Amino acid sequence: MSEINENDIRHALSVLKMPGEVFEIRALDARKQGSYKPGAISGYFNDVDSCIAELKRLECASGIYFTLNKIDPALLARRVNRLDYGGATTSDTNILQREWLIFDADPVRPSGISSTDEEKQAARGVAREVYGKLSERGWPKPIVCDSGNGWHLLYRIDVPAQDGDLITRVINGVADRFDSGKVKIDRTMFNPSRIAKLYGTLAAKGDATKERPHRQSKFVDVPPGLEPVSEEQLRALADEWQPQQAPSLQTKNAGWDSPFDMEGFLSRYGVAWKKRDAWRDGATKWELEQCPFCGNGRNGSNVFLFPDGRRGFRCQHNSCHGIGWKEFRAKVDTGYVAPIAPKEPIALEAKRSAKNGSELQGSAVICPATEPWPEAVDGAAMLDEVAKKVSSYLALPDGAADAIALWIMHAHTYEAFIHSPRLNFRSPMKGCGKTLALDVVAVLTPRSLRTESITPAVLFRLVEGQKPTLLLDETDTYLKEADELRGLLNAGHKRGAVALRCEGESNSVRAFKAFAPAVLAGIRELPGTLHDRAIVIELVRAKPREVRERFDSRRTDREMALRQKCARWAVDNFGALKDCDPRLPETAFNRLEDNWRPLFAIAEVMGADWPKRASEAFAKLTSSNDLDAQGIGTTLLADIAAIFGKEDTDKMPSARLADLLVAIEGRPWAEWGRQRKPISTNQLANLLRPFGISPQVIRIGNETPRGYSVEQFLEQFDRYLPKHPLPDRNTATTLGKTPVSEVQHPHSVLHPGNGSSTRECCGVAPCAGGREGNREPEREDRLIDLSIGVAAK
Repeated sequence: MSEINENDIRHALSVLKMPGEVFEIRALDARKQGSYKPGAISGYFNDVDSCIAELKRLECASGIYFTLNKIDPALLARRVNRLDYGGATTSDTNILQREWLIFDADPVRPSGISSTDEEKQAARGVAREVYGKLSERGWPKPIVCDSGNGWHLLYRIDVPAQDGDLITRVINGVADRFDSGKVKIDRTMFNPSRIAKLYGTLAAKGDATKERPHRQSKFVDVPPGLEPVSEEQLRALADEWQPQQAPSLQTKNAGWDSPFDMEGFLSRYGVAWKKRDAWRDGATKWELEQCPFCGNGRNGSNVFLFPDGRRGFRCQHNSCHGIGWKEFRAKVDTGYVAPIAPKEPIALEAKRSAKNGSELQGSAVICPATEPWPEAVDGAAMLDEVAKKVSSYLALPDGAADAIALWIMHAHTYEAFIHSPRLNFRSPMKGCGKTLALDVVAVLTPRSLRTESITPAVLFRLVEGQKPTLLLDETDTYLKEADELRGLLNAGHKRGAVALRCEGESNSVRAFKAFAPAVLAGIRELPGTLHDRAIVIELVRAKPREVRERFDSRRTDREMALRQKCARWAVDNFGALKDCDPRLPETAFNRLEDNWRPLFAIAEVMGADWPKRASEAFAKLTSSNDLDAQGIGTTLLADIAAIFGKEDTDKMPSARLADLLVAIEGRPWAEWGRQRKPISTNQLANLLRPFGISPQVIRIGNETPRGYSVEQFLEQFDRYLPKHPLPDRNTATTLGKTPVSEVQHPHSVLHPGNGSSTRECCGVAPCAGGREGNREPEREDRLIDLSIGVAAK
């Protein structure tokens, strides 16, 4: 049963509703008893006992809400005192009178999760400030409510449902004055049919954790009498705190050309809509099935077309506040790019924080360009301090702090290099510090942009106009299915990459730069192509007292000074970095070399002990996953090499090879493909086909199954595994017990011939006719690993 407090619900409804008054109950992400499907559940009630009984039949819900204002009692006939899936819900035209004004102080955090105690406490402080200021203006006392994740102030009002945007202006005026980087006043609570938390029910967004628990909503203080706020008081506040008439929907950036076929546009780009209605000022409104930005599919995602050709878009979800027609069009029409002035701020509702010099846009933090330190800096000492700062805040594997420090400097100097490796913070589960890692990197990198999701159209426009350091959180929730976004992040790994888009109404083609540094944080591994382009930092949950210092985003003076010093070192050493050709470890080749070259160049120019530290970081961070970094094909070849050696054979049936691959712990073969089933012989053959290896009829005793011989793999082992120790490096792999007499020298070169493979001497002393000097081997049957040249006795 969904957790409810029956007494609190009865108390709330007795205060907010008249006896017998009809109200709607709406439960989101809910499931009824005996049902397996979660979804939106709603119903209409005029009997509190029936309401409580229906709520007790819910197995779970992320949130339970009710209509604050007085609704048409005829709606009761939709569902009389019962809850069920789907169905029509209350719209603005069903509201008879506005009875309540709600100020919702909500902590800024990623969508879909509960607030921390600290975040909730910050919301409480904002609610108290609003309460105090409005009391100074003579407003009566409100009902103070704990919403579970934030705080509500409920003021009694008596205003017509169609109020000429009075309530919108009041809420925006309060939000303009009290919004901060940590707490926002929800600007979407203006419409008459807006639902609010049913006090006495559980706020259960996301999973409950120790840091972000689910909490009960409740009344905290109900003043006697509940005197209403007069209309004069409302208008006085609106005129004083927001004197300009606020637009009721975001048409300020709409196109002005006419005529425009809205339904043709929606059909062309696959945007589903529910119904079309006449709207004010002669406009037509189309209600969308789902908001393309937040996924909202209930009451409030609309597009508009005005008689003069203006178009508009509005979604009532708070996260979509400020999004207008051009953002909507760029979202659904990926070939369209709205013009953007490169020097303009990116934020739609940006407020500059004098404390940290950043602009805030929802959950994204956009730092301005960093002013370099006024004098030359000791780069090695400065970078050492960066590494110490990073390690003091995070529980990191060996070598990770140095790699992160070098990458931070790379973000300041990335235009000096051909490649920009993605920095990937990866954790096995929640609570391992990946978001904290982004916070730390954000304050140390130039023009950092934090976001939990981003569209391709926004990405290349930002890169072109702002040259940001991209910091993308929760990548496991959206990157796998976002092919175009993933492609842009892949392309941005190399200098010169562009995104070609049609711009403006004339559809002129324009090339947008895609090259930019990026940090990606998520649970589990990145999609393969991005993983290949990333330096991976495996995060683990910190043990008690393992982290030496707590990161406080309000007190970042030392980090900001380090960022300025990084900027100064970048200016002074940019030319040296461009000319630097660093020496990399022998095992760094192909994509691995591309990823680490900028970091080794920075370490070499930095001097002191940084070249050694870079080498040590490389060894520690790539020793366990460098094969994976080269791709799944290389991993498969390495595993097959190990299997042939362990099984002491030179032939293997396909089914046996597939079974042995599945048995290797820690590899993906046991849960392969979309069905996450053991790899089949057909899937194995498909993976080997690009290497020119196909199953063939082999003879094993009296049987002739289809399978593989070791000779088919030898050339590919030489090509793809020459610098990689195979699994279980301390035990030599036999690969078919090839005697030393047939394998001349560890440096010999493979020459596959007609059905057989021989090796000819490489000419490197002391190689002589296949033996070291003229010494005979102690045992002719001594074995040697053909792929890496390691003898086994």
